[in-house]
Amino acid sequence: MTETSFNETSINVTQNFPNPVNGTTSVRVNIEESANLSLELTNMVGQKVLSQEKGIVNAGSHEFVLDATNLQAGIYFYTVTAGESNVTKRMIVR
Repeated sequence: MTETSFNETSINVTQNFPNPVNGTTSVRVNIEESANLSLELTNMVGQKVLSQEKGIVNAGSHEFVLDATNLQAGIYFYTVTAGESNVTKRMIVR
């Protein structure tokens, strides 16, 4: 029988918009309970190129605004972490 963990925060992360990005882009996050919220952006080889920490936030909607003007064109991955839960999505920079 599989055990289910109930201590993970439910997290919903939107695709960044606009995507592809050529300046700034935003990522919206909705969490069901308060948690430590952060975002980490990595390049194709896994190097961290940007991170943002919001600290402990209340349940509800939150937004990360990313400035991609200094990033090289290519594919990046952003991981949003809320408590013990995380979601990773792809972002294209032109």
